[in-house]
Amino acid sequence: MDGVLVFHFAILINIVCLIYFDNDTVYMSEFTTKADKVINHFNEELQKIHMWRAAPAMVDNIDVYVPSYDMTQKISAMGNVTLLDSQTLKIEAWDKTALSSIEKGIFDADIGLTPVNHWEFILINVPPLTQERRKEMGKHVSKLGEQTKIALRNARQDAMKKAKNDHDEDLISENEKHTIEAAVEKDMKLFTAKVDELVKAKEEDLMKI
Repeated sequence: MDGVLVFHFAILINIVCLIYFDNDTVYMSEFTTKADKVINHFNEELQKIHMWRAAPAMVDNIDVYVPSYDMTQKISAMGNVTLLDSQTLKIEAWDKTALSSIEKGIFDADIGLTPVNHWEFILINVPPLTQERRKEMGKHVSKLGEQTKIALRNARQDAMKKAKNDHDEDLISENEKHTIEAAVEKDMKLFTAKVDELVKAKEEDLMKI
């Protein structure tokens, strides 16, 4: 799915870059780039939400602050995450002194997983979801979807504001301003529909027995 999204957005960006280019400002490219990042972040958050089976994607994109490095890294950049069985994840860090930081990062992510630090590696048991827990997580997915739509609306507002400011400064014509606004609104509907699609798919997945 991620590959399809990236391909779809890349096509959009390429097309609009050819159409809307004025005074070194590519209006639609800026909007679609921001929106693309919002959707990708939403996808990462959805991948962290586990169902009844273990998967490395649950923890790969969790941000971990390592004091000794004074920097934040994703778990996938710090070591290997593998499956021991359908319910158990194993994390092996390239730097074993960072295991405590990884353990803390998973707890801080608050995604319902409990890491056990064995000092050579970390094990995470992924318990089967109860029906009540599935419903709670479904509500969480819906909330994430609404937050994503807010971020998309903010990106749209930035694009509209930029077009208005450039029009007020006589950098673009009235017709160009209206064309840009219409294009932003059209793509906004596509991005919003994609959020709804992802939310529905995740909610259905959560409720599978």
